[in-house]
Amino acid sequence: MRITPGDGRQYNWAQWAFGGAKIIYTVRTGPEGAPETVQLMNPDGSGVQTIRSFQFRVGQPKVSPDGRSVIITGSPESFREVALYKLD
Repeated sequence: MRITPGDGRQYNWAQWAFGGAKIIYTVRTGPEGAPETVQLMNPDGSGVQTIRSFQFRVGQPKVSPDGRSVIITGSPESFREVALYKLD
């Protein structure tokens, strides 16, 4: 069953967070490599919250076990490969 809207955006990297109380994922409008946003929602798709928007591709969001931070990968132009980011 789909819980994200059918709005033409790409929803990727969904992961359980906060012991299964939330789902963290990325959202992209446009082609691969376009800017992305990290969002959080309830398991039923309600309560969508934007964690952070980026001007480059991001992925693989993981919430720390204590719920204090999020680790993501990113591909800004200033890096040749992939950068690792931690958000508190």
